[in-house]
Amino acid sequence: MARKRRICSYNAPALGGMRIAMVDGEAVQGGGRFGRFERLSPLGAGGHGTVWLARQAEPQRTVALKILNGSLAGGELQQRFRREVELLAMLEHPGIARLYDSGTVDGPTGPVPWLAMEYVEGRPLNAWAAAAPAPAQRVRLLESLCRAVHFAHTRGVIHRDLKPSNILVDAQDRPHIIDFGIAAALERGDLTRMTAAGAVLGTLPYMSPEQLDGSAATDPRWDVYALGVIAYELLGGALPYPGLAEATSVVAAMRIVATRDPVPLGRIAPAARGELETVAMKAIAHDPADRYGSAAELADDLRRWLEGRPVEAAPPGAWRVLRLFVRRHRALSWAVAAVAATLVAATAVSTRMALAEADARRNAELRLAERDSVNAFLTDMLLSADPEHGAGSDIRVREWLATTNAGYQSRAATLPAEVRHSLARTLGTALLHLGEPALAGPRLDEAQALAAQLHGARAPATLAVAIEAARAKAEADPDAAETLLRALLDDARATGDANGEVEAGIALGSHLESLGRIDDAFAVSERTVARARAALGTDAPATLSALHNHAALLKYRGDFAAAEPLARDVYDRRLAALGAGHPLTLYSHNQLGGILDRLGRTEEAEAIYRQTWAARRESLGERHPSSLVTLNNLSALLIQRGALEEAGPLLDTLVAATGERFGADAPRTLMAMNQRAYALEDLGRLDEAEAQLRTIVATLDAQGGDVHPERLAPRSNLAMLLSKRGKHGEATATMRAVVEAAAGALGDDHPYVGIFRSNYGEILTHAGRNADALRELRKAQAVLEARLGPEHARVQKNRQRLIAAGGSA
Repeated sequence: MARKRRICSYNAPALGGMRIAMVDGEAVQGGGRFGRFERLSPLGAGGHGTVWLARQAEPQRTVALKILNGSLAGGELQQRFRREVELLAMLEHPGIARLYDSGTVDGPTGPVPWLAMEYVEGRPLNAWAAAAPAPAQRVRLLESLCRAVHFAHTRGVIHRDLKPSNILVDAQDRPHIIDFGIAAALERGDLTRMTAAGAVLGTLPYMSPEQLDGSAATDPRWDVYALGVIAYELLGGALPYPGLAEATSVVAAMRIVATRDPVPLGRIAPAARGELETVAMKAIAHDPADRYGSAAELADDLRRWLEGRPVEAAPPGAWRVLRLFVRRHRALSWAVAAVAATLVAATAVSTRMALAEADARRNAELRLAERDSVNAFLTDMLLSADPEHGAGSDIRVREWLATTNAGYQSRAATLPAEVRHSLARTLGTALLHLGEPALAGPRLDEAQALAAQLHGARAPATLAVAIEAARAKAEADPDAAETLLRALLDDARATGDANGEVEAGIALGSHLESLGRIDDAFAVSERTVARARAALGTDAPATLSALHNHAALLKYRGDFAAAEPLARDVYDRRLAALGAGHPLTLYSHNQLGGILDRLGRTEEAEAIYRQTWAARRESLGERHPSSLVTLNNLSALLIQRGALEEAGPLLDTLVAATGERFGADAPRTLMAMNQRAYALEDLGRLDEAEAQLRTIVATLDAQGGDVHPERLAPRSNLAMLLSKRGKHGEATATMRAVVEAAAGALGDDHPYVGIFRSNYGEILTHAGRNADALRELRKAQAVLEARLGPEHARVQKNRQRLIAAGGSA
């Protein structure tokens, strides 16, 4: 029995257009059992074999059982096929349907292979499209499809037979590719009947020209071409080459593709004219070199279109048009060349066409000039970070960006407006995200002015940079930033820019949250989420950002039960769209772990923290800010469950890395020091722990700032340590101040207030003030039970404190 693997799935609707043919399925021996699977009823048939509904007893599930046409006529061929199937088993991606198992049974001419596959509930792509989803929904689905295909390509698997009937769309509008790589497996396994002389594996309208004529080795751009045809059909409702679907042979198909041009998408779908048409036509270019180099590049351009940014694809220039003409009309081309040699002076070219080509060439040259300028500038700036060329070997990102910013200012006047806009926005955004709003502001203001000049004052591209510019003003003038963000939100609504409206809402909600106005932030977030879902769809990147932030606000408000399913849904959707290793997926996974941690589901939280820590450390490096956030969470959880030997070295790394990256007095560094002090206390190193906690509290007092549970935690920890050391007067006063500050900022019924109040009760007990302790502990019990549930570890701990104070649980 082969081990578990991944591949495709079917359901009856997905095969609705196929002829039912059970000859091969009935001819095999072994009755109704195939390994661990019991064959039930036929679902349909396709080019590769017959498909049956089947059942597995352990674990209990329904699967699609595919019995392939033909047999494997030798041990070597069986081994080759098995290797191919094992390769398919590596495709662990939500957009690629799974393979559970495979094997062979005896057939009339030899062993017949079978595959047990995931049974997906969904409609074939064309049926989904018939329900008339909005163009943006279609493009989002195409982007997800391209991401899944690219994932397989990075694992060395090319589909070779992508087509709408091999794509199922589930109830959440997520695509699932079936039969991934089976065409290659069949060919390399050399099944009899499937690879007879002259047979071609694939479906003619979706096969690239080089795949049709067999002139080139297998290439991922075969799948890129098929994705282009699928995109063309999904957006235009027809195939790019009229008559190709009716071709009855490979020769006929080759003749059509070699002698005709595809119909421009915009001609049959006016709504797709412009950049979307350019993207689709680039994907189906005849020459592989003119296509996208990968499915990821195609996905990236689709994402740019969705976000209102310029796509990377460019309309075909004169030389490509001429090359295509020569390929299709070789004899005529030679004749024209001969005549041209003697009649150069008499060349007649349409003035209108010449002007159009001049515009196209000018645009292409401008884009090339823009890229050359950007590359030259960034090359100079990157060399400044190289110890061979720059000032030293230990340059930090913040310092490098400051140098780059100065370099930009010195040469900005020499750059084209388009280049200045791109660089100013990139520098401004990077500086803002690194906590340098004073440096970021001028760059973003400049980028906004240039965007208005290039695109218009209320264009989506201008609005996007204006939002960043408003964020840069938040620290210096929070009231002005709020006014700007509200005005931008109104502009987006007035112009019908749904994506801009959502982004402005996200920015405004985050700004209000940073000011401690949680109720205001929550109200804005609720409206933003509703608008995003209605206008953009749940899977749109801006919608997922809004949902992620809303889950964070729910967590902040202590509503962990409501935050958990929302955070999990965002994680699941990002996992499906972007893959497990994408930074946004990891961001959502880490947030889910934090919510589960607060819910007391520490085993689940720890597993997520470990997965996220490993992934971020591998992809971003151990000292990247995102890696350090997860390391902080994991360390805190390890301390909580008493795993001090493992937590100690992690905390040393955390404190050193955060201090080096953000500075000794940065909030992240202080929080890491707080974790280490907590561990030192548990290890009995009380003098060190107290000294570190006093340093943290003094630094936070000097910095000022809004009340936040994370800023109160070191003070609470100090109070608990002082109580343990018998310093009851200072401990009581310190903890009382924590409870009063938290209650004033968060409300008496917030779970953090309940936690702090429980700590206060224990301190009062140690001070011999049992009556006061019971009063505080009973208040804490009511809040914690209501907000966390009776079985939560915090609730159990408070019950123990009640008993210790002389009360009843």
